[in-house]
Amino acid sequence: MKKNDRSLLLYNVKSILKSSIGVILLVLGFAVMVSMYYHSQFSQRTGENMHSFDYLLYLFKGADIINRNLISAKLDIPVMYLGMALGVSYITGRSLYSENDHIILTYSQSRNGWLNSKVAGYTVCSFMIIAGVTFTGCMAGGFDMTFYSQDNSFLIQYDYNKITGVWQMLVYIGTIYITYMSVMMLQIMLSLLINRITGFICVMALYIASVFINTPAFIGNGAMLIRYNAYSEDGAGLLTYFIIDMVILIMSYIVSNIIIRHKDIFEIN
Repeated sequence: MKKNDRSLLLYNVKSILKSSIGVILLVLGFAVMVSMYYHSQFSQRTGENMHSFDYLLYLFKGADIINRNLISAKLDIPVMYLGMALGVSYITGRSLYSENDHIILTYSQSRNGWLNSKVAGYTVCSFMIIAGVTFTGCMAGGFDMTFYSQDNSFLIQYDYNKITGVWQMLVYIGTIYITYMSVMMLQIMLSLLINRITGFICVMALYIASVFINTPAFIGNGAMLIRYNAYSEDGAGLLTYFIIDMVILIMSYIVSNIIIRHKDIFEIN
């Protein structure tokens, strides 16, 4: 990596992190409130506290698969799924362009370095959100990395026996993180191709549509833990989501590089 590119990367990572810290804290505060709600609902029933895996499953679970035979069933709004999606997408759209970008590009003379530094900044911020939510769930359960009991589950009724190890859970959460990264890269591509408002609207529409449409093609499903076949018979496998995520991430990155070579990125803004 050239010295200019390295300086540009560090500058943009720090700048994006500094401007996004409020959004990150807001999402983590929301995770705390959701955990407190889940705890109150469970403790009223049993008088006891849940374990960390119970909280992690609730925080990352997303929305139940909508069954056509259960049209009258009440839709459970996936508040944490939408909260994390909104946080990541807002950070990406808000800081894609800055008033210093003209100076930065003149100094670095590297459009590719500009794009890489932006992606690095969003990757760090998104990691802080996912890691922070994970830590919140672990802390709420007293770092007891097990499920309380399948028989005493309250808000979630799924087979707990398929994911019982810490590393297994972390792998699934890691795949969820990659899903957010692939949608983030897709948003950057759309923002460069059209504009950042359109990019934000398109990815949020994709996240919302994924709640109602259970197919890996709508990659928002990969950000919901109960859309995996470890918890639902109608869910897709972890490897399926991972491959789709990586294809979208790589293709969006390649197309984004092509766009910035042939288009004035500041006219897009």
